[in-house]
Amino acid sequence: MIVGSKNINKSELAKCVSSVSKLIEYSDSLVPEYLRYRKEILFNQRYIVALAIREMQSISYNDRVALLDNFLRDTYITGVVDRIYDIEDLFDYVDKEEVERIRDNEEK
Repeated sequence: MIVGSKNINKSELAKCVSSVSKLIEYSDSLVPEYLRYRKEILFNQRYIVALAIREMQSISYNDRVALLDNFLRDTYITGVVDRIYDIEDLFDYVDKEEVERIRDNEEK
């Protein structure tokens, strides 16, 4: 599964759990801007953030369930969940200019 960033700042995340819109904003900010048009990566990122929220014992179980239900509504996962690849790690192995050229061709 490809995500924007595997590194989730727990203190930043804790500031965002008061609303779903803040969570979405935080999660989407972890995906590089040039890839935010890819729903698959945005949704995978939200899944990883949801896993981090699930571990937060500072939020009651019932509140976590309600928050995650709304946060993940209409979200689907793409890829194999047992492997998480940070997009920047993948770009170490590919030609970024070629990826941008392909992206530009997709938009036409």
